[in-house]
Amino acid sequence: MRGTLHIVAARDYPPFVTALQSSLTRQYAGVRLRDAPDTHVDALAERALAFAAEPRTNAELAAHLGGLDEWFRARFHAPFVVVPPFERRPRIVAAQAWLDFEPPAREEALARLVRRYLASFGPATAKDAARWARLSLSTIRAGLERVRTIDLGDGYVDLTRAPRPGNVSAPPRLLPLFDLLLLGHDDRTRVVPREYAQAINEGGGMILRSFLVDGVVAGLWRTAGETLELSPFAPLPRVARRELEDEARRTAAFVGAARVRFA
Repeated sequence: MRGTLHIVAARDYPPFVTALQSSLTRQYAGVRLRDAPDTHVDALAERALAFAAEPRTNAELAAHLGGLDEWFRARFHAPFVVVPPFERRPRIVAAQAWLDFEPPAREEALARLVRRYLASFGPATAKDAARWARLSLSTIRAGLERVRTIDLGDGYVDLTRAPRPGNVSAPPRLLPLFDLLLLGHDDRTRVVPREYAQAINEGGGMILRSFLVDGVVAGLWRTAGETLELSPFAPLPRVARRELEDEARRTAAFVGAARVRFA
């Protein structure tokens, strides 16, 4: 999905693929085998789908198609899924062989994609959804026309029955690398103050591990040996600091760290 790995519900996979496949094909056409005619890539994809009727490794698919470049193009040209057991060398199978795969009409697929986006990230704008899906703004707007939404002003829409708690305090949370709360919007200033936007980014598009205080990014965290280290961007109120430390202890237990400290 969007060129990277996501866990996706089986019922969402067919509409998501239908909505996103043409975009994926265009995005990766210029990365490998740039001069290959469409008919050649179509044939590679058909061969890959047939060979992956049972789980195969990346190495097996590359060998079958004639090289890593051939497999790279094929995997973004047709629907595949990574299947369990999830091991160091993932196994990949054609989606049609793994799922009850019945692609819907594209209009229906786009509506499903937009509806699922708003369920996770709304209220949001059409630009937010386009950024997340890597689809054009006009495509997203076409999908929105088929979804019942409520207009909240300034371009923000949401599903009609979505919970909107209003101005409430939010508990502290430690976010992982590339957390979708930070990647799911075109305008991230609702959760990332402008003065900290560069601090959470690293070269190559890496979104660093950050933590939230009252729903807003307030610093970074990392593990060093058996220590989970918190680095606030600014001094924190005493209560917020204590609540953050409590949450960090729970995260430390999850990641195998023995202690928490502030940098």
